[in-house]
Amino acid sequence: MTGSVTAMAYGEPLLTNDIDIVAAIEERRIPGLMAAFPPDEYYISDEMIRETVRHQGQFNIIHPSSGPCALWRRQG
Repeated sequence: MTGSVTAMAYGEPLLTNDIDIVAAIEERRIPGLMAAFPPDEYYISDEMIRETVRHQGQFNIIHPSSGPCALWRRQG
C-alpha cells in the first residue's frame, strides 16, 4: 500500500484527490499503457515512463479534469 490509504490505515486520516498505484511495468508494455490514456484527455509522458522503468522511480498520469494518478515501478 502507498499514499493516503496507508496513512489512513497506519496513521492519521488523510484525504487526497488522487490514486497511487504500484505496478511492475516492462518497457515493452509502455506503448499499450500510452494507448490506454489518450493524449487529448490525459497528460502522460513516454519519456518519463521509460526513465521510471530504467531507474525504478515514479511517474504521473494526469487527467486535467479530475486530478493526478501517481505510479511507482515495483522492484523485482
